Amino acid sequence: MGRLCADAKPSERQNAASLPFFAGLPPTLVLAHRGASQQAPEHSVQAYALALSEGADVLELDLRSTSDRVLVVAHDATLERTLGLPQRWSQLSWAEAQALAGAKAPPRLDDVLERFPEAHLNLELKDEDLAVARRLAELIRTAGVERRVLVASMHAPMLREFRQASHGTVATSASFREALGFYACYLIGQRCAVDYAALQLPSLGWLGNTRPDFIAHVHQQGLVVHYWTVDDEAEQRALLAAGADGIITNRPDTLSRLIAASSAGSSAPERTAAAAPAIVFLGDSLTAGLGLPKGEALPARIQQHLDAAGLRYRTIDAGRSGDTTAGGLARIDWYFRDGVDLRALVIGLGSNDAMRGLSLPAMEENLRQLIRRTRARRPAAKIFLWALETFPNLGAEYAGQYAAVFPRVAEQEHVTLIPFPLADLVGHPELNQKDGIHPTAAGTELVAERIWTVLKPEL
Repeated sequence: MGRLCADAKPSERQNAASLPFFAGLPPTLVLAHRGASQQAPEHSVQAYALALSEGADVLELDLRSTSDRVLVVAHDATLERTLGLPQRWSQLSWAEAQALAGAKAPPRLDDVLERFPEAHLNLELKDEDLAVARRLAELIRTAGVERRVLVASMHAPMLREFRQASHGTVATSASFREALGFYACYLIGQRCAVDYAALQLPSLGWLGNTRPDFIAHVHQQGLVVHYWTVDDEAEQRALLAAGADGIITNRPDTLSRLIAASSAGSSAPERTAAAAPAIVFLGDSLTAGLGLPKGEALPARIQQHLDAAGLRYRTIDAGRSGDTTAGGLARIDWYFRDGVDLRALVIGLGSNDAMRGLSLPAMEENLRQLIRRTRARRPAAKIFLWALETFPNLGAEYAGQYAAVFPRVAEQEHVTLIPFPLADLVGHPELNQKDGIHPTAAGTELVAERIWTVLKPEL
């Protein structure tokens, strides 16, 4: 089979463990197929926002190019199914498409990147024009979003062109031909020379590509495997039991609950840990540890402090990249379920409300409702609220009004305020990642120490 099968090491360039896309993400991913597309219009901003609020780790987007190289989030080559128009995207400029579609025009990739500045995206190139692959690489580089994008395509030439244009800095999955080659190597017991980090496959039990030994073979080569498009709960459960690294689904809400339940009951030591009183960290990417290994995220750091102090608590990382106070409110009930002895809640939400210019009164009301709902369901739980500050470029008046929300809510709702946890990082670029927003491992440790100083006396 030539270069395809070889007794070779997996490519370091596309080894999943070495790519920033996977850092900070949970070990088993919920990939929302075209957003929460059974509950909202596919590839709409509403579907993406709903998916993230329901626990999606990654948004799965299809891309088409207009004649003037604008990348539009759309699955079909034509506008017929979604807009009732016979034209092809490739035949229209973006301005022409907007004029035809009006308010029903789908978002551009630029729009999604701006609207969801922290969300991880699985981008599938549907076209076969190599210039589109180069355009996507350019857009990703210009936007500086290499760390949160995985690029897919059924077409091998498109992925080869994209990998070359992006210089191997962006995670990719296997094309149809590459996936077939990998499976052929598996059948004859050989390793593969690969240029990708992920296999994204249809769930074909009759073929054997969902067997635990096949998944183990994938993992041995430093790769991950995701299955599409799976909405049936029994099939999802079987894939999780087999060791799948992710499932692409139209119902991220049900898959999120299934993964959480599966994780809680997976082994005797884990069940013992799950019985310990829980401290839930409800937040966004700052909580989830975007750009960091999972063991260096904030909840894991706090767990280290708890263990060193001999305090029998377990931390639950309820951080979701891109989440807002509304998203946190939409998923808080999951942490009131049986099996979670919630003793403390740390609320670290609000950053994305500011970044998206959302209503401050609405943000404040969401925070109050989070506190009141928790108090109603878990009256004995201690509640902590981060004090946050926002970027000065949003205006001094807005920044002042924003910063005033948190101490006001803490005082009036009688919860413990944690002083701005990122204060020690401001003005210290070595403590922040390249984006200037998310802390490094060292920065996260300082954040953890500030939070621990407030938490410890209350536990």
